[in-house]
Amino acid sequence: FTYYNNGVHWHLQALIDSIMPSWDVVVSSVTMGGATLQDHLENSSTTNMIREGDWDLVILQEQSSRPISEPEAFYNAAIGLNTLIQNAGARTGFFMTWAYRDNPEMYIPLRDAYNYIGAYLDALVVPAGVAFYNASQDYPDLNLYAPDNYHPRLHGTYLVACLMLAEIWGINPIGNSYIPQGLTREIAQQLKPLPGIQLRNTTIPAPWDACPCYPILRLPEIN
Repeated sequence: FTYYNNGVHWHLQALIDSIMPSWDVVVSSVTMGGATLQDHLENSSTTNMIREGDWDLVILQEQSSRPISEPEAFYNAAIGLNTLIQNAGARTGFFMTWAYRDNPEMYIPLRDAYNYIGAYLDALVVPAGVAFYNASQDYPDLNLYAPDNYHPRLHGTYLVACLMLAEIWGINPIGNSYIPQGLTREIAQQLKPLPGIQLRNTTIPAPWDACPCYPILRLPEIN
């Protein structure tokens, strides 16, 4: 989910650079097609990047159906990675994925599984699954899905990046000048309000199934 359309991390980097170019923000990711969080926990490339990257926040995304099909395995791997992340001096977050377009019944168990582990670990949860669900209810003609009906098309990736901008930094994406090539300004303006969250910081003017991965962010120091 996260690596599609050049990756959520790429669009998030562009959004934050657009509004806060003086911030020293580094956004990166580690992806393995078809992998689970357990696979990443056992993968030295992932664990070394967490240990050695000097990150402030590490966001985890489980394989898209595993929180439903194998919730205990999801929770155990998340706990193991959270320990690794905390030992590295970073904070853990989760990228809540969405129901497949042709299987909307996935929405509630996915939402509940991510919220449960987020509460248990006192971790940030980026509610992309909720944003996709709300979009489907409020704008039924707006398609956020790729032709396979579970990965995101560019519209969905951009929505997730806008949501991460708001959830991580409390920055309203409305008015941000970054619009990815392939989206019209009109569509971008429709997507930006869809996160539908209560921003934690509104003092700044408005200007990721088969592909689980880790957007990893180095946040700026604010004096």
